[in-house]
Amino acid sequence: MIELATDQIQVGIVTRNAEAMLTFYGKTLGLTMQPRIDVPEMGSLYFFELGSNIIKLMVPDFPVEHSNASGLPYQSTGLRYWTVQVNNIDTLVADIKKHGLAPLTEIDQIGDIRFVIVTDPDGNCIELLEMAAA
Repeated sequence: MIELATDQIQVGIVTRNAEAMLTFYGKTLGLTMQPRIDVPEMGSLYFFELGSNIIKLMVPDFPVEHSNASGLPYQSTGLRYWTVQVNNIDTLVADIKKHGLAPLTEIDQIGDIRFVIVTDPDGNCIELLEMAAA
């Protein structure tokens, strides 16, 4: 059994597209960036705060040969998306569109839950989820 040292989750994303990805996570989503770490013979790690969690962007110093699967999460196996519960889904989707990215789905609703699948510039899927106000 895992004995957690913290309840923090860190999601790591490897990118060939540093400028667009840094803009998306830092400006479009408005996440706070922490100091970068350069890892010898690997590349640079950028850290963005998401509540108590961290999104890590790895920018390798060398060409990366393989890419992740693209498309909707249910079209491939593996780690396909992560979910962020937000209070401003309409504003976020508008900001994402304003920055030239199209959501993979329209905002949909099931019961009290509104959700949409968006992608970052590398095509990684993020589910934005908003609970209806009580």
